[in-house]
Amino acid sequence: MHRRIESGCKKGRAALKPTASLPRMLLFSAQLLSALIVLFAARDVGAQVFDTHQFVSLNRMIPDGNAAGLSDVREITSTVASIASLRVTLRLRGEFNGDLFGYLRLVNATGTNYCVLLNRPGRTLTGSFGYDDSGLDVTFDDAATNGDVHLYRKALGAFDGSLLTGAWNPDGRASDPQVVLDSDTPATSLSSFAGADASGQWTLFLADLECGGTNMLEDWGLEVTGSPRPAATLPLLPVPDQKAFVLMSLCLTNRLSDSCQWRGPMSFGLMSGAPTGARIGGGNGVFCWTPSLDQARTTNVIRVWAQDSSSPPSCATNAFTVVVDDFVELALGRAILGVGQSGAVPVHLTASVGLTNVSALVRIPENRLLPMTLSHWAPEVSDAILQQQDGDLWRMEFFAAPGQALPLDADLAQFEFQSVTNTSSFVPLILSDLANLQTNGIPVWRGLLQPGRAVVVDGSPLLEALPFTNGQPDLLLYAAPGARYHVLFSPTIGACATWQPVWTGTVTTNLWLNLPGITNTGSNSFYQVQPAPSP
Repeated sequence: MHRRIESGCKKGRAALKPTASLPRMLLFSAQLLSALIVLFAARDVGAQVFDTHQFVSLNRMIPDGNAAGLSDVREITSTVASIASLRVTLRLRGEFNGDLFGYLRLVNATGTNYCVLLNRPGRTLTGSFGYDDSGLDVTFDDAATNGDVHLYRKALGAFDGSLLTGAWNPDGRASDPQVVLDSDTPATSLSSFAGADASGQWTLFLADLECGGTNMLEDWGLEVTGSPRPAATLPLLPVPDQKAFVLMSLCLTNRLSDSCQWRGPMSFGLMSGAPTGARIGGGNGVFCWTPSLDQARTTNVIRVWAQDSSSPPSCATNAFTVVVDDFVELALGRAILGVGQSGAVPVHLTASVGLTNVSALVRIPENRLLPMTLSHWAPEVSDAILQQQDGDLWRMEFFAAPGQALPLDADLAQFEFQSVTNTSSFVPLILSDLANLQTNGIPVWRGLLQPGRAVVVDGSPLLEALPFTNGQPDLLLYAAPGARYHVLFSPTIGACATWQPVWTGTVTTNLWLNLPGITNTGSNSFYQVQPAPSP
């Protein structure tokens, strides 16, 4: 049976008008409230998610001496479909904690859940006004070791009347706030929310039931743990299996079949196990990968996830296989030689599968170098042929012994030649027209060619700029030993250029010298080399 609640001002405080009646919904008995509690049986909930919702800087006054109180209502969308545990944070700035009554309520399609957080803290048979402490900054938690917030002074032993902090069990007493006592049995707890869907209308209600002191709601929040909401499935189109080739980019797009089934911008990502170097556009679903040489002959399962911007997001995954095919690479090395001298560069084969033969054309300027022979064959090579095709075009062919294969990563031979020019020059050795056969008689489609180079050195010096090292220029000087040279720098070129020496010295024994001590002298750097007079 409900009864009207009349106000009684605390001793020593000015008498004000009587308080209004509490809402009828607050005045039900403990027996009636117990019927609304959602009982929760412990079960294996599997993987769980954690949701937080914080409502800060509210600074809302709680009406003084007014049972109508203050309601802060929040429509919350949560990833938790079934609550396993709930914690509530609350920060109040006030003058008399014993005035306060408060509860938390959740209403959604699955029902109503309710817990009394505060019910006149400190009110006992001998202390009808409760505690006169100033404010709270607390967390309500059924498992809090501090115990019942209704008797927090008893738990603390002594309290100076300042702000109450820490984690506490909610009051839980559903008794009429005007007659509630510490001896009343708590009828509600935060476990009352267990099993409920966390999405819905959450209400924090607070009332100051005695006149003569003010209280303000500053912040409050929810910490919800429970079973995740099953994600909606996006209509992601399957991607067929792919074949890729080393040093060639494979790009494809993950697409949705029906854009009407997703909301907002899409997000994409790669799941664990993706090969090194693979990437995907986070906003467009474009997958790109350029396999490296050591990723040839591999089978790679690519798993892609996608989700939209709804809350909780709709999700989907794609999985497809990328097989990286074989490759063959033929490369020529580099050599430095003087005018009229002989030199050689290695012919190097790298392959991911055994070959019975490999061949390529090499273009050599006939006014610079004269090809001579292929020497120093690898043990696996049974025959190596060098044959002129036309002018400066020559064919190299390498054959394995019957029943054997060429090495997978080795120098096949040395390509020997002689300088026929009397001018210092950089001579490129350009490869083309690669051909090969595997031991099964089928050629490898992916062929790579790396050119070589010969540097011919006469009386005129050559200067080569390499990529910067640690932000500083890296210069190579090619010159005959014994002569002195100036290396000059200018920030510009042309008629107005001012050239300043940055190095002077001699190439001692070799035909080349890596110049030491050259520093970066500006955003634009131009260098030249000139003979220097003897000191």
